[in-house]
Amino acid sequence: MIHRLNHFLSTKRVLIGTSLMRFSLGTGILFYLLYHYQERHLLWGSEGLWPTEKFMESSGERGIITLFHLSDAPWFLDGIYHIGILAVVMFTIGFRTRLATIFTFLIFWSLYYRNPFITNGGDNIVRIQLFFLLFAQAGTHFSLDRMLSQRRTSSKSRLEPYSSILHNFAVLVMILQLVCLYTTSGIYKIMGSMWQGGTAVYYAMRVQDYVWPGVSEWIWQSEGLIVLLTYSSVLFQVSFPFLLLNRYTKYLALLGAFCFHTGVGLVMNLALFSWYMISFEWLLLTDSEYHRLIKRWKTLYSKGVSLVRRQNMEKESMREWVG
Repeated sequence: MIHRLNHFLSTKRVLIGTSLMRFSLGTGILFYLLYHYQERHLLWGSEGLWPTEKFMESSGERGIITLFHLSDAPWFLDGIYHIGILAVVMFTIGFRTRLATIFTFLIFWSLYYRNPFITNGGDNIVRIQLFFLLFAQAGTHFSLDRMLSQRRTSSKSRLEPYSSILHNFAVLVMILQLVCLYTTSGIYKIMGSMWQGGTAVYYAMRVQDYVWPGVSEWIWQSEGLIVLLTYSSVLFQVSFPFLLLNRYTKYLALLGAFCFHTGVGLVMNLALFSWYMISFEWLLLTDSEYHRLIKRWKTLYSKGVSLVRRQNMEKESMREWVG
């Protein structure tokens, strides 16, 4: 029993999902940094939207320490920003992953608290998940670190079992964080009168920042579609943790999450938020489930290729017979 427990704890799990999360999350953060590159001094500079005096006062009250406490000079912001872009690129491609994750977390943490008025729920959960990702093995797959490690032989460290336990614990906490997010969001929706009445999506889509011209009007003019979207959103979020308890309904939870966030990203102009949330969904499948999906995909692909070839051969033989 003890041997089985030790084997269970000391075996790294969800390595593929963690690596996919790293790549997807890094892509989103890199887009965020490049998108705001020209306006970085306006958003985070000493004379920008949130001046240094107010930033220092607010962070002092909350007990927050960031890199911007070291200096408020424009050259320092430029240095932090460019180092951040480099760190996120390394993080995304998986080069020196552990070090790149540390720098990515520090940069994102500092930018998040330097101007908290331009953040959203997506930035908040990224900040939390990045912290736990510091303790996980995020560069095992789809990374330069893996390519480089295959070229050299390395002996296992004595600390390897402890590293595995730490990785598994970090992954578990990140999954629980995601589950808690969906559950609490669903519960708060249930308590809202607009969600109970089936009109919440209508009023949310009427906010000017969330309008998709030509599409939003078509959606909110359909009473049945509005009610369906409202109730299905609540049902998905409340049932999400229970769907994960079964190996088959888990795929339904993932499909629902992808559809839900894709719809939110497109219809409500929250593309980056949805990208962040979808990035975390990769954690919900085990390595064996990913291998099973890949195997099934290869089987379906080979059958499809064989079918196309057979049809082409039949057409060719028919042409020869007619000719």
